Amino acid sequence: MSKRILTNALTVVTIHGFAAHWTAFAPCSLYLRSRGYSTEHWGYSTFTQSIEEAAAKFSEQLTKVDARGERFFIVAHSMGGIVMRVALQRTAYKNLAGQVLIAPPIRGTPVTRLVPGLVRRWIPALKDLSDGPEGIHHRLKEEVSVPTLVVAARYDLLVPISATHLDCRHEYCVFSGTHNSL
Repeated sequence: MSKRILTNALTVVTIHGFAAHWTAFAPCSLYLRSRGYSTEHWGYSTFTQSIEEAAAKFSEQLTKVDARGERFFIVAHSMGGIVMRVALQRTAYKNLAGQVLIAPPIRGTPVTRLVPGLVRRWIPALKDLSDGPEGIHHRLKEEVSVPTLVVAARYDLLVPISATHLDCRHEYCVFSGTHNSL
């Protein structure tokens, strides 16, 4: 993570991606704590909640963090980055210092087209993550109001590099890795 982006952020809030658990950020949390940051993990059910539902609950959590008056930072993986983007468009947080999006499907992901229609109806987030016309990315604003770093994986079979770009100003890097190795 860019040292410049993390400057003055006292708390790092993490949010996981699809079919993951908040413990996926345990190694990251240990590293950040060794560097003097506090960490909070926010978990949600990726199989039963739509992105909008998860974002509403995440927004409630961020409101509590923001109310403490300390600067905070958000690190989000994959679908968590989309949940975060929706939450940030619902509410402004005066103490948000920045955000890192790791392998985010900003333009949706073509993988969802491989999932049978019946499964897509059972798991609402899959429709939201689509790179097709039903994808939630068509309804999101592109601008960001805080320093932003997008990290992509060169060998990501779930979210192609071309799907990770924001049109607005942000930092961007690509690592030689896979979707989950980031």
